[in-house]
Amino acid sequence: MGFLDDAVDEIAQDSLYRRAWYAFIVLFGVVAMLVATFYNKIVSGYPGQYLLNETQSIRSIASFANTSGPYFYAALPGIIFAKNSLTDIIDYALLITIVFPIFVIVLNGGLVGFVSVYTLPLHGNALAIFYFLAPHGVIEIPAFSLVASSMVLFFKRGIGRTYALAFSLLVLSVLLLVVAAIMESSVTLVVGSLVQALTNRTALHMIVNGTSGALT
Repeated sequence: MGFLDDAVDEIAQDSLYRRAWYAFIVLFGVVAMLVATFYNKIVSGYPGQYLLNETQSIRSIASFANTSGPYFYAALPGIIFAKNSLTDIIDYALLITIVFPIFVIVLNGGLVGFVSVYTLPLHGNALAIFYFLAPHGVIEIPAFSLVASSMVLFFKRGIGRTYALAFSLLVLSVLLLVVAAIMESSVTLVVGSLVQALTNRTALHMIVNGTSGALT
């Protein structure tokens, strides 16, 4: 597959691109942590309302999948992939703006941080939330960053060559998003639910035992 060969070669040979890729991955994580840390201040403003709408949209898809039977659930990976790949394609198309790729990373990082805090009462503890996000996130975040970081190629390659190379990176990113969508709709749900059940049960057991000890 020539496109994949071009993508791998670009990652391996261009140090500027690799540094930008790493920087975008770090930016994603930093924004997520900042939004989670300052959640109470952000939620009352316009950015918070936007992130809240996005969060509720994600939850409505998940809720609909849970109540619509096995046929819709089987289609869930496709729905997740369609949403993520559309973001990737738009990001590719607007690389020339320079600003939009940064916006995509910041927005998605902010959404992860917002969801982490917003769903804390639902999942019961931070460890469960981590496992509801991490299994597919370790694939999804680098995949998004592959395309976004292509913007630095404009400074070395020009518009035409940049879009040609970025297309090969887009192909690789989309393939990774296929894997991430399958992980998110299967492994993530199973592992996250298991950790949630175990940690919440352990916490409840400790509370009950602590209360019993205090009464005796």
